[in-house]
Amino acid sequence: MANGPKVTRDDQSKINRFARTHTSVTEFKKEIEVLKLNLRNLEDAGDDIELYDEDESGPIPYQIGDTFVMHNLEEIGNLLTDEKRKTQSRILNLESKLTDAEKVLTQLKADLYGKFGNEINLEADDE
Repeated sequence: MANGPKVTRDDQSKINRFARTHTSVTEFKKEIEVLKLNLRNLEDAGDDIELYDEDESGPIPYQIGDTFVMHNLEEIGNLLTDEKRKTQSRILNLESKLTDAEKVLTQLKADLYGKFGNEINLEADDE
């Protein structure tokens, strides 16, 4: 960039903020993907317990950490509903953060490309 625009402290701050925000976006996307998979698993578990005959098979084991706790059908249904609600809430929260972070990235890209043009590359290799 010897002949290009001079990088000011403000420019460097924007570049650093872009890098941090890009990392956050990547982490948000990964976490959302994991949570959506967990949500599908919870929904599948809910479907499975609808077919469960508690009178014939007894209480249902429910894993909490590394421990299994035995619960009746109603308690399991409540636990699954609560866990699905928490997971959905977390997904919505992360999606909101992701949207905000993507807006910041768009603005920073516009600012930095506006000043440096082709002399700066803000695109990820996998995009």
